[in-house]
Amino acid sequence: MIPLATDQKNCYDAAGQIVPCEGTGQDGEQNAGGCIPQEPFSVNEKTSVDQATGLEWTLDDSITEFPLDWNEAFEFVRDMSKKKTFGHADWRLPNRRELFSLVSHAAINPALPENHPFIAPFSGYYWTSDPCARLSNQAWYIHLGGARVQRGMKHGSYMVWPVRTAKGKRDVFFSNGHMKAFYKNRKKASGREESLSEKGPQPGSRFVDQCEAVLDRMTGLQWKRNSDLANGQVDWSKALRVIAELNKKASTSVEKPWRLANVRELESICDIDRHTPALEKAISSKMYARSTDLPPQASTTLATLGRCICKMARSA
Repeated sequence: MIPLATDQKNCYDAAGQIVPCEGTGQDGEQNAGGCIPQEPFSVNEKTSVDQATGLEWTLDDSITEFPLDWNEAFEFVRDMSKKKTFGHADWRLPNRRELFSLVSHAAINPALPENHPFIAPFSGYYWTSDPCARLSNQAWYIHLGGARVQRGMKHGSYMVWPVRTAKGKRDVFFSNGHMKAFYKNRKKASGREESLSEKGPQPGSRFVDQCEAVLDRMTGLQWKRNSDLANGQVDWSKALRVIAELNKKASTSVEKPWRLANVRELESICDIDRHTPALEKAISSKMYARSTDLPPQASTTLATLGRCICKMARSA
């Protein structure tokens, strides 16, 4: 199962104050994206496996002891593999989606899940292996203080948190170039990637037209074809109201209600290898997206609308 659930349990008003969740339409009420394992981490002597993703992380998330620039980060993890650190020769710098999968959307300083096993985590910036498609001299990093995804110059100095796949092959969803990997296994000429996974449905298009909606066969999410139902950028509260009004106008009560996509769901349609928009051509020709401001405590985002139709995805 592709992990799209967040650990968000609370709901907030526009000022960031906690409010009752009932009727808000927020992520804390919807709990969309599947279940989070009751015991999310399996701890070994020096590493820990995330049960939701199958990714194995070093328990010490500051294993480099001091920040490195982007190229030094690659050299460090290559050296770990060469030395078979902790018994493994396949350590890598996590890509943006892998590192993002680890963060909590309900905690800060550090933004890690409750009762995580990691040793004295640093609430700072950590490199990913992904360069910025729009600005080639920059790369993506994630702030573990507040789970923010940002980009910066490759000569900057940030921490390194090595990762490996605990068992089998890496799922397509976590592979760089996952859009292309959905159709055909390949290797990245840049050397950023190992061989890609064969998991997940391969034949046919990932995105399928369904009249007024687009189905993502990889995640089982259905997205509104028109992602600008508010006719322009709106604030977060207005976004939630737009969706509530849309559901009131639904043709049948049997139809599953639309909701504001949570942050992981929205990120799932991003293509790290593209920009303006960061969407694969197959989907950007079907829909378009706008972004809006978001209260820092909340994990829902307005760029398009999503609803889970897992049964339809399984039969696709």
